[in-house]
Amino acid sequence: MKVKVEFTVDVDKAVVERYLSEIGGDETVREYVSSYLAAGTMLLDETIRNAIGEYHQTHITKIRH
Repeated sequence: MKVKVEFTVDVDKAVVERYLSEIGGDETVREYVSSYLAAGTMLLDETIRNAIGEYHQTHITKIRH
């Protein structure tokens, strides 16, 4: 089943830019935040496994920066 999720995130651009500079990141703020939040899909899988013992894999089928 595919579920489309759309939302807007409000971040402090200057803080994220300083962080990216500190870690040597070459992504834009938009790209970094999008990638970071997309990486959280594994939390759904871990929650399901911990709650009911079933293994589940969430796959992102489309990401737009």
